[in-house]
Amino acid sequence: MAGRARPGTSTRNSALPSSRPPLDVAGMKNLWDIILAEGQVSTRAGEDKVKDALTAYRDGIKFVYDKTMEGINRGKTPDELVQEVTLPARLAQHPYLQEYYGTVAWSVRGIYSQNAGWFDGNPTHIFPLTEKERAEKSLRWPVAQNKN
Repeated sequence: MAGRARPGTSTRNSALPSSRPPLDVAGMKNLWDIILAEGQVSTRAGEDKVKDALTAYRDGIKFVYDKTMEGINRGKTPDELVQEVTLPARLAQHPYLQEYYGTVAWSVRGIYSQNAGWFDGNPTHIFPLTEKERAEKSLRWPVAQNKN
């Protein structure tokens, strides 16, 4: 579902594609006879195959976006949403929506970050420890426990 991004690059805006011409299936009607060259999946030729691929892609993005936004509005955290948001069987089994190049979980996290920001509701994440500080505290913890 989600495209690969280099570390430090911003995620794609998931709210836009379903309303823009590339994913507007009705708007693609005049292009059915062309070949759809999919990035990581096989090429599709013919009106029915192209329409099927575009429709599945549009429906998959819309489903994940809508379910993620519903969860955000209910106060769910990114970790909770990753566990809850899964494609319905008809989309999950579609050959065009297999997770070769991204995952639903990554898409959920990207949508969450774009729409709710980086804060996940956990106050310990406001000022997180560095990896070094966390390791040092973790190493001291068993020693402190044994002194009691």
